[in-house]
Amino acid sequence: MDIIRINVRGTEFLTYRSTILNLPESTLAEALSTKSHYESSVGAYFFDRSAECFSIILKAHQKKELHITDEVCMIDMAEELEYWRIPLTVVAPCCMGKINVALLEKDRAKAVREEIMYDCDKSLEILRKRTGWQIYRIRLWMFMQIPVYSGLAKAWSLLMAGVLVGSLFTFAAHFDKGASSKGASADISERQVVKMINTTKWRNMWMELPNNNVLVVDGLLNGIILADFITRFILCPYKCQFIRYFFTILDIVVLTAFWAGGIIFVLTYYGKETQNQTSVIQWIWLASLVLQIMRPFRLFGLAKNFVGLRVLLLVLRKSFYDLLTVLIFFGIGMILFAFLIFAAEISVEGTFKDVWEGCWWSIITMTTVGYGDMHPRAWPGYFVAMCCAFSGVIITGLSIPILSTNFSSYYRHVHTAMLDVEKCCAAVRHGEAVAPGPVTRQQAVVKRAY
Repeated sequence: MDIIRINVRGTEFLTYRSTILNLPESTLAEALSTKSHYESSVGAYFFDRSAECFSIILKAHQKKELHITDEVCMIDMAEELEYWRIPLTVVAPCCMGKINVALLEKDRAKAVREEIMYDCDKSLEILRKRTGWQIYRIRLWMFMQIPVYSGLAKAWSLLMAGVLVGSLFTFAAHFDKGASSKGASADISERQVVKMINTTKWRNMWMELPNNNVLVVDGLLNGIILADFITRFILCPYKCQFIRYFFTILDIVVLTAFWAGGIIFVLTYYGKETQNQTSVIQWIWLASLVLQIMRPFRLFGLAKNFVGLRVLLLVLRKSFYDLLTVLIFFGIGMILFAFLIFAAEISVEGTFKDVWEGCWWSIITMTTVGYGDMHPRAWPGYFVAMCCAFSGVIITGLSIPILSTNFSSYYRHVHTAMLDVEKCCAAVRHGEAVAPGPVTRQQAVVKRAY
């Protein structure tokens, strides 16, 4: 039988011609028929590829089935399969899963890196095109936007986090009757309050004045937040992208609502026309209060300060479709058990008047909350409730491994990306990223490291 000599990056392999022709569409079979890779100087077919992976490729030609050992990188193996044109049908099912997981991890690492490094990469790209005072402007922008830029930047980000949390407490004090100024209610008749919001809670928000100290502190904290926002907007070298950022939009909405509400507050309670409030002013005041209730969502903007929170937001966003599938299962179970419990308790008086009450009961039971406000009172209903509870435990358990697996994976990638961010910031602080010429970010980091 004809023996073929193959040299892969200095490592020689011997095999039969018939073995290579077992996969006639492969790169190796094509090279054998055309002699395109034959090197007379070495007396063999030469390929500048991975020798470790080639032994597996050669075994796939022999057995028409490919198994991958744990010593080989799955990403390298996927690239070698593409180069040698090995059909995926040849890959054993047990190893195909390994390759898919490795490719998924590669995509995750790339996506995380692009997201974490966005501010740094964008700033470095613009930094190399600027001169003079503009360099210091972008450095100041990185100082305010990237907490790991320096120790002082970390202190500033923690200070702003404290200001943000403090503004939530002062906003909560607006609705605390104990913190309200006694006798400071505005002289507004009940008919002047919009009928749609004529409830005790809404009237308290409209008519009760918070303590002056609360107002001063709240205004001071929001003034600091506004000054920080305006400064970052002025310094930002890519304002269009900055404005489209979700938390930037949220900041704009909340700050606008606060200051608009403050102006209306002054006009309403300290103005000359206190007795003649128009419905327009009432609606503006109400809208400002409702929009300011979005203040707690600004806490998610602190993700840039805390790696764990950043990973959590990333996991929730990347696991959206997986969690949506679990929610669909919950919805199907809710509707199914709502009809079943209604049918099982239809002859019992005082329970489950309609299917909608059954929907409420089923979702509370499936989530194992169990308020106890509604419960079955007959044996058929007990059986349905038992099945509903077991189904809820099973469906709830589906989301736990999804989130835990994704969290551990993204946590590792985020930490790796954060190390690169710190190195890039160090390069910027030492002026190494602004050297003339097309210096890439990786080159700047290597220069700093050595």
